[in-house]
Amino acid sequence: MIALGAAALLACASPAQAATADSMAALFDEHRFVFIGSTHGDEKIHQFLLCLLSRPGFQRRVTDVVVEWASPAHQRLMDRYLLTLDPVSLDSLRAAWFDTDYPPLWATIPQVPEFFEAVRGINEQLPAPRRLRVVGGNEPVIWSAVQTTPDLAPFPYKSNTIHLLLEHLAPRSEARALVVYGIAHVYHDGGTMMASLEDGVDRDQLFVVGTIHTLREGERERVARYGNPDQPFFLRAASFPEEGPRPEDFFYAEKGPLASHIDAMVYLGPAPDR
Repeated sequence: MIALGAAALLACASPAQAATADSMAALFDEHRFVFIGSTHGDEKIHQFLLCLLSRPGFQRRVTDVVVEWASPAHQRLMDRYLLTLDPVSLDSLRAAWFDTDYPPLWATIPQVPEFFEAVRGINEQLPAPRRLRVVGGNEPVIWSAVQTTPDLAPFPYKSNTIHLLLEHLAPRSEARALVVYGIAHVYHDGGTMMASLEDGVDRDQLFVVGTIHTLREGERERVARYGNPDQPFFLRAASFPEEGPRPEDFFYAEKGPLASHIDAMVYLGPAPDR
């Protein structure tokens, strides 16, 4: 196990962060799939996700968490670790984030094993039918089988999540999934995955949450147009400012209204990210 214990990873950092997480959890009363930008080593979104998963309102509503940093090739191993709580070693579990599209990234981020340990800690407190299932949303590249470039040909690229949602989760009427994936792939009206997903799932069931990660120098007034820049908050698209300068984290919405790209936003607070 990693040095930090599961209990230390589960608490929300502040009442404002907990309230923001509860607002996100409530989205599943109306939507089956909620998307949020994934961590590529950013500590603040990682901590917010752990806060969200620890909230009773989330655990009561959500069945699956689809993550960019895990390979479906090792889904059974992840299920053993997280659902049946078998004594799987962390060294064995590392294959789940190594056999991915880019192990130099996913296999070196310390938040990835922390995430799995935290979810196991959550599931240890839940009855078996309500345990959160983490589903591998990356590409199942079995690197031990790759010796030359042509060996990569059989493996998909940025299509596994589409396959998971359309063919495995969408047909299950009870399924409610948080999808944690790079925001550049999943925002509306331009994200590389969302158009394909909208072909198979009602647009109203695909809810995208953008994030403002931190309070950058010179952006206080921009963030204040959405909410209190001194603490985390959640805001639905109906309350977005119609125009004007936006925080840098909304880079994907250069053209048109922000509400055409995301359905809500969370601000993670003013503290610098790590």
